Amino acid sequence: MVRRRFKRILLFLLVLSLALNLSYAKGKGGRLEVTFLDVGQGDSIFISTPGGKNILIDGGKRAFPPYSKFDAGKEVVLPFLKNKGVKRIDTLIATHPDMDHIGGLLAVLDSDIQIDKVLDSGYKHTSYTYQDFLKKIGRRRETKYYQPRAGQVLNWGDEVKAQVLSPAHLFRDSNNCSIVIKLEFGDISFLFTGDAEKEAEGGMVSRYGNRLKSTVLKASHHGSRTGSSLRFLKAVNPRVAVISCGRKNRYGFPHKEVMDKLARFKVKVYRTDYQGNITFTTDGKKLWAGTER
Repeated sequence: MVRRRFKRILLFLLVLSLALNLSYAKGKGGRLEVTFLDVGQGDSIFISTPGGKNILIDGGKRAFPPYSKFDAGKEVVLPFLKNKGVKRIDTLIATHPDMDHIGGLLAVLDSDIQIDKVLDSGYKHTSYTYQDFLKKIGRRRETKYYQPRAGQVLNWGDEVKAQVLSPAHLFRDSNNCSIVIKLEFGDISFLFTGDAEKEAEGGMVSRYGNRLKSTVLKASHHGSRTGSSLRFLKAVNPRVAVISCGRKNRYGFPHKEVMDKLARFKVKVYRTDYQGNITFTTDGKKLWAGTER
């Protein structure tokens, strides 16, 4: 009799444990993790949602001998994904076709990682890198290809809200065609801007106004003066900004004007050139930041 009761108690505890683990896996009490990878002069962001979805935004640059032997995809992105045990990417996003954003994605597309869908701005670039990018997607029969536009809601799980804010239409230049996404989890939000410049920023301010408000802003175009307009920063009103750029890069990023604006708004700034990989973790209420070179 005692043994039966003991077995029932053990069974109950086992079922309860499984239920709690399942609840956590589905995002109830889970956490959102966003890592800005140190890919040198370029962008790459990995997102892990509370519900277990994996999103990769951009991948830095590819090797371009004899000028550069560094391939961010092979040397940074893939080792990071392998260390995380990532075997499937639910959504891969090429914000725009510049090589310092999509170059490293070629190595990811060549890998054995399953990729469910690819989002691309649709800006027609004639570069070899972009043409190669499209060919590699075409070879993946299981991968779906989309060109999202402003207002589209992305299915990244019920625990989070993700929406495309730009472009509403294609601009004449690739930077302003950058796919801009706002990601929300509870009280914490992230705004990923690609290389959007003042023209695209102005369109978003007119379209969304204070709805642009976000906790963490990925400063556009590596902290270039061509973005981060005062009007845009006022609407976003971030607590934290991340600048992804290469150490002592030849463009002088981030520009002093941008750093001065962020200081004026009392925004805490993180930089990949100084701090390496920058990871934000949130439970929807609090935000934690960690850096790793």
